[in-house]
Amino acid sequence: MNPDPATLILRCTVRSCVAPLVATNSRWACAAGHSFDVASEGYLNLLQPHDKHSLKPGDSRNASQARRSLYDAGHFFALQESCVRLLANRIPSPGAFVDVGCGDGALGYAISRACQAARHWGVDLS
Repeated sequence: MNPDPATLILRCTVRSCVAPLVATNSRWACAAGHSFDVASEGYLNLLQPHDKHSLKPGDSRNASQARRSLYDAGHFFALQESCVRLLANRIPSPGAFVDVGCGDGALGYAISRACQAARHWGVDLS
């Protein structure tokens, strides 16, 4: 689910800026002019690579493709069903939750649909 500008307060991650980010069209920006584009898949990447030890933080392209291959082969379904069963009565409807370490967001999306959660957010380094 895309971030809801009316209820979400984000801060700029550019070196000590921390100014509030405001949604405009397909990007979020702060008063200092730093901006972050919303990806076509709906996520917002606030990662600043120059602040990390790695030149390429997060999952590699190969790791992302390997995860997608597992999903496409049907191996994701058992995990999804177990998580939905575990959380089905713990997320009120309409409710909200945050999926920390969400990867591509598929699991959070499945849980949100099954639990009829009004909102969910996913946060992931990659």
